[in-house]
Amino acid sequence: MNHRYLLPVIGVVLLTAMPLAAQPSKTYTPRHTPDGQPDLQGIWTNPTITPFERPIELASKEFLTQKEVAELESRAADNRVDRPPSEGDVGN
Repeated sequence: MNHRYLLPVIGVVLLTAMPLAAQPSKTYTPRHTPDGQPDLQGIWTNPTITPFERPIELASKEFLTQKEVAELESRAADNRVDRPPSEGDVGN
């Protein structure tokens, strides 16, 4: 047998086996609080106009039109303007 093919064959076998060895041994399980709720601790920021819950008026829509997107962005920009609090508003 010609031994010059032995080294490339061994190399191919090792390179094929390396990604399999890098696979995690168990699946990821998200952390939970002591009462069983998902643990959502971390750093949260709000520089987005995406709400945490889907608005009822958008329940049946999968996508927004460009006009609807522009309207939502305009409303969000109007809400970010600093203005004095309303009468009776105690602020944050």
